[in-house]
Amino acid sequence: MKRLALRLVIATLLLLPFGVAFMQDEVGISLDIIGIDPTDLSEIAIHASILDSSGQLVSGLTEDNFSIGGDLAGLATVTRVENVTDDDLAFASVLVIDTSSSMADKPLSEALAAARLYLNALGPNDPVALVTFNDRVRLLVNYTTDRGLIFAQFENLAYGGQTALYDAIVRAIEIASEAPLERKAVVILSDGSEYGGVSERTRAESIRAATIHGVPVYSIGLGWDIDQGFLEAIAAESNAQFYNAPLPEELGDIYSNLAFLFRSQYIVTMSADVPADGRRYDFTLDVTASDGQSASGSATLRAPIPVPLLFLPDDLFAEALTEDTQITVEIRADQDIESIEVALDGEVVSTDETFTIEPVKEEPGEHQLDITVADVEGDIGRLSAEFEIAALPPTVSDDFEPAAEDDVAEAEVISVDAGGQTEITQVEFIVDGEVIHTDSEAPYEFDLDPFDLLPEVHTLSIRATNAGGQTTTVEKTFEVETLPPRLEIEGLTPETVVSDIITGSIRVAGQSPIVSLSVEPDVGALVESDRFEFSLNAADFPPGPNSIAIRAVDEAGAETVGTINFEVAALAPTVSLSGVAVDAVISKPQEVNVDAGGQTEIARIEVSYDGGPAEVVEDEVFTIPAEALGDGEHEALVSVTNEGGETSTISLPFTVQLPPTPTFTPVPTDTPTATATATATNTALPTATATNSPVFTDTPSAEEITATRAAASTLTATAQSSATNTPPPTNTPVSTETQTPLPTDTSTPRPTNEAPPTETYTPSPSD
Repeated sequence: MKRLALRLVIATLLLLPFGVAFMQDEVGISLDIIGIDPTDLSEIAIHASILDSSGQLVSGLTEDNFSIGGDLAGLATVTRVENVTDDDLAFASVLVIDTSSSMADKPLSEALAAARLYLNALGPNDPVALVTFNDRVRLLVNYTTDRGLIFAQFENLAYGGQTALYDAIVRAIEIASEAPLERKAVVILSDGSEYGGVSERTRAESIRAATIHGVPVYSIGLGWDIDQGFLEAIAAESNAQFYNAPLPEELGDIYSNLAFLFRSQYIVTMSADVPADGRRYDFTLDVTASDGQSASGSATLRAPIPVPLLFLPDDLFAEALTEDTQITVEIRADQDIESIEVALDGEVVSTDETFTIEPVKEEPGEHQLDITVADVEGDIGRLSAEFEIAALPPTVSDDFEPAAEDDVAEAEVISVDAGGQTEITQVEFIVDGEVIHTDSEAPYEFDLDPFDLLPEVHTLSIRATNAGGQTTTVEKTFEVETLPPRLEIEGLTPETVVSDIITGSIRVAGQSPIVSLSVEPDVGALVESDRFEFSLNAADFPPGPNSIAIRAVDEAGAETVGTINFEVAALAPTVSLSGVAVDAVISKPQEVNVDAGGQTEIARIEVSYDGGPAEVVEDEVFTIPAEALGDGEHEALVSVTNEGGETSTISLPFTVQLPPTPTFTPVPTDTPTATATATATNTALPTATATNSPVFTDTPSAEEITATRAAASTLTATAQSSATNTPPPTNTPVSTETQTPLPTDTSTPRPTNEAPPTETYTPSPSD
């Protein structure tokens, strides 16, 4: 009981903004209209809270206790009264919660705690849908009476992202419109305003949705940084209420009060005999209780527009049309318009609400205008009107507008729009009384080139003739300027970046013949008196901005000096190697020449072998250290950098085959010991490639080779003699070698298909 009493006190305090009558008369009853559903004028549902002085619902009221005043007096009648509490009527609501980044921590936790109070205070049969929004709007739980499903979602809610407030309003109203009950409302909480431009719907569209759908939207602004004007407008347009909660702790009382309102209201149904045209009516709902106490609440009824209505400006067709007339159709509709069709005499001439009637394109006399509009739900609105078009002469308009203070200096195409109520047979272009050009079919155009005229005042006359023989002439006066030669450049613009070789041409035209045409620097040749052909090689120019100067003089002495600016790309240096061919086989150090050049001076040359450290190359020559590299396949990588910072790299693969290294083995002095050792181990005779043998840096002479062979023969003979006197172990095979093979001379490279060492290899520069 204490809890109920406390709730009633809180509800009474929070309801103070709802009713002016309650503040004026604390001992009487109060009536507050908290929602209107005007979608059906024959059954307009008015949600009203009627409380006594203690904040308790006034029971037992019927339609006899109510009347309608204001703009609807005499036009509306109360037809039914229902008490949500007494009649145990279920009420559907959409609970919308802001989960953007600004709701972090306490605001979100307090909002969820308040929402729990709201859900627990509703009736067990009151369905609720849960919607959250940040960057996007999400329907987490559709209409359900299972509170556990919604509480489970509360546990998983997280904050983050921006605020799509407009989309949230529109989506919540759409969900409420699909509620399983006629009694419904939206309760939306936000701590800010539309933020981040993430909504697809506009501010105006969201307010319009609240206006036409008949769903009360109760808006709650949390904190101090809210868009209060927008939240108030949403509530006002739907005949609901806006709540301001500067502190999160205030949310519990607000949500509890809303639950109390929804569970303790009257549904007053009235029928209004007014047109469905979107007009607004300020009215009052008046109640008189059985004990004589009375109260009144005010609201605004906006009549619905179930079918689009079309309107044209008054007196639009009061007189016959003689000139182009732009018409805009006023469309009033509750639903979005899907299509517009404007037909003139049965022919569609526009699919837009704004269109133009051009009398010159129509026959004189009576005409019929039909406009058809369809909304997204398929409702059709129509409007028809008759009008008259006057008999008109041919019309001529052109786009030639020479300024009075300026002479004509450039060629231009003059276009003429000639028409009328009868067919145009010809359009003549007349300069200084002489017909220069005639067009018998559209488009009617004339090329006016000042180079064809003397520098003086001229008159252009444009004369159109129709099939009836009537003519219309338009005259223009203009003066031609003394003109210098004109330059036409092909292949090069200020935006051109030259990175290779480009070609183009320069052509000169003037009022008199060209007598001189020159270009600096010299990048081409004069092929005709008025044409110069050029070729630009990026390697011939420094990187960065460059230009070509052009000078042309005509026979009358008129001169043109022009400059073509262009950009030259910074190019990598060119590199080629000579001295060693690609994939060459070398057996000794080899010199390699580096030929480097290009757009700018060479700043540095480096060479590295097999991925090793780079070494600076002096005087564009380096030597491959064959002996240091050793036998096998190798790669020399040469990098060349110019003063512009661009680098080119070239790879030179090659193979090193060093001459065989002779092995000198002295004759053993202790024959028995040597024999025993040779027999026990069956050691193979040393060869010329043994790694522990002495290394001769020079190619061995014939005498050295003979001495080596003699020593090897002596060692072999001793080993054989020892093997005869001392039987070898059973499992050890007896050596059958009787002579050490001669060292193999590997100084001769294997045959290849490569070019001789003097061939130059030039790769493409790397970026």
